[in-house]
Parts: sequence; structure tokens; C-alpha cells
Amino acid sequence: MFTAIGCDTLAYISDSNTGLLTNVCASLCSSSEDVTPDSSCSGVGCCKTPIPKGQKKLSMSLLSINGHTTTWQFNPCSYAFLADKDCFPGVGNLSIYDILDAPGEVIGVCIGAVFLLLIAGSSWWLHRLWKIRKQIKLREHFFMRNGGLLLQQQISSNQVGVKPKIFNSEELEMATDNYSETRVLVKGGAGTVYKGMLQNGCIVAIKKSMTVEESQLAQFINEVALLSQVNHRNVVKLLGCCLETEVPLLVYEFVSNGTLFDHIHDMSDDASSMPWEDRLRIATEIGGALAYLHSAASAPIFHRDIKSRNILLDENYRAKIADFGISSFGVVLVELLTGEKPISYSRSTEERNLREYFISLMNAGHLIHILDIRMTNEAAMKEFVAVAELAKRCLELI
Repeated sequence: MFTAIGCDTLAYISDSNTGLLTNVCASLCSSSEDVTPDSSCSGVGCCKTPIPKGQKKLSMSLLSINGHTTTWQFNPCSYAFLADKDCFPGVGNLSIYDILDAPGEVIGVCIGAVFLLLIAGSSWWLHRLWKIRKQIKLREHFFMRNGGLLLQQQISSNQVGVKPKIFNSEELEMATDNYSETRVLVKGGAGTVYKGMLQNGCIVAIKKSMTVEESQLAQFINEVALLSQVNHRNVVKLLGCCLETEVPLLVYEFVSNGTLFDHIHDMSDDASSMPWEDRLRIATEIGGALAYLHSAASAPIFHRDIKSRNILLDENYRAKIADFGISSFGVVLVELLTGEKPISYSRSTEERNLREYFISLMNAGHLIHILDIRMTNEAAMKEFVAVAELAKRCLELI
């Protein structure tokens, strides 16, 4: 007879070979007074179910129906064991003294049950410790492979002024609810960016790349050390990284108001056009940030992937660039001037590539034909021309 004791208990047995459920019983009670010495084992404090004939191997499992939330004060755990139906007909509110005064058969069953519980408990803990140890070893392996020692060397040797934080994988799993889909900010071919909250309440953006080539890991570490030194109000701050995962993770400050691309190209009915004054200020901020990266940073930084999708805006519409370059700066300026996307298949073939179309119009002296009509009355034409000339010079470097 398969027997279970507890006040919030669901017990079941299954065939060890097939995994199929064979029998189930439930035991419930609302207080210890519900169980009396003359209680039968019929579902109040105790339940039992027969073992199918011919079953030679079985697995026993216990579940708490309500997580012991209603019984914690008087019955915080449950027990299950096998017993001969003739020597263990039922159970009441047994104490240790009741058991010691019981017949030898009952004592034998209880000792056997305790022994089985000890073996099961020890096995479970050993398995859990083995899994924890395996996870630790795997994290150590990833940390070493991803250049953790190189980064630690650079930090300890004072090669870097501002020391990037090395996050552990558990910290970032907690911050993102185990990388929940509800935390995704951006998902693309290069990887996924998650919104996370650290234990100190700081909101961050966590970038999880698709892959990083092993041959590029040393370069990746050097870039982490270098970019963590960048301190400019118009550049997204790199806070640190995590090297304990298969692909290294980067942790950035969180910028709350989306991308410049979204604000320029949102043509929905309820969207308001970005004023020219804001566009000009954003262009100035981007240019100043690029000048800092190329000339004033501790080492020149050239990434050459700046585009409106990589320019974030905070709650005050202040620009923060997340990738660096100068060739594409011209494309961003043209987007700000025209409100058009860099590539659009809704335009005719000769107008599809915004860069080429813009240069052809500038060469023909027809800038007015491509300016965003939503803002042409917000400034003098000479302002638009000055920015357009700068954009053309940048585009001709490509």
C-alpha cells in the first residue's frame, strides 16, 4: 500500500520504466485537530492507494497543493512510504511515543519509511549539488573562453581609468526575468536588447549578441575596456559586461524615449512632427559626440555604423549615440532634413536610395524639393542649406 501523510499533500506513483502515472491520492486538513488517533487513512491527514499488481519498479512523488501556505504553522511538510496494508491500516494524530509503544510491525514500517526518506532526500541533494557544480564549472569555462582573465588583468594593472563592472550571469537573469520576451526592447539580426532592473533598482539595457567569433574575443575585451572610459552626455554609457554566458553580454545605461528613426519616420495620425529646432539641436549633439569620440577620447574610436536607429533619445529628446562613425552621419543629417528613410521601396527606382537622390538634387540646386514640408516654415532657408551642404560633404566621403 502506498501511503502519504500531510495536510496539504498530493501523492502519486508512476511506473519507473514507462513514466506513466498509475495511482494518486490526496490528503488535506485545515488544522491538527482534524486528525484524531482513531482517524482512518481516508484523505484527512493521511491517504493511501494500492500498488498495481505486477508492478516491480515504481517512482514515488509528493506535491504540495497550496505550497503549504495554509498549513505551514502546524504541518510544513509531507511524507510518503510503502506499507503492508494489514500492518498499517490507518493513522491518527501520532506522536513519537505512540510509535515507540506500537507493535513491532508498525515500528518496522516507520523505520523503513524514515530510511527511504533519508535515501530519497540524500539523492535529491546530491543531484542538486551536482547540477550546481556543473553550472559553476560551465560559467567558469565561458568566463575563461570569453577573455575574462584579460579583462581582469587590464583592470588590475590600471590600464583603464573607469573600471567596467563584471556582472555575473545570475544577476542579469534576475534583472531580465530570465530574459523574458516581455523585456525585449529590440530584436534584430545582430542580437537582442533587453530592459533589466538590477538589484539596486538601476534600469539598464542588456545587449545579447547572436554570436561573437572566438578569434575576435581579445578585440572585444579591448573594446569593452576602451568604451567604458567614454564619458560624454551624448554617448550611451557602457556600464560593464557579463562573460559567464556562451555569448558575452553588454550592459548599458537605459535610454527611455526610443530611437531617432522612430521619431523622424512615425507617420501615424496621432504623431506630431519633430520641430526643426529639435532636429538641428540633435544634429549638433551627434556631431559634438562624434568629434569627442574621434579626437578627445582617451583613444580615437571609429565604428562607422552610426544611423538613426542607433541614436537614442532620452525623456528630454537629448541624443545619445550607441554606435560610432562619421560616414553615415551624413545620412542621419539627410533624414533630419527630409523625414525620409535611407532606403524605401515606396519611392521610384531613381529615388529609392536616399543618399544618391539627395546628392543629385543638391547638385541640381533643388534642395527645396526634398525638404520635409512639415517644418519648412520653421527656419530661414539658409539654415536648411547650411545643414544640407554639411550632409553632402559627409556623404561624398562614402
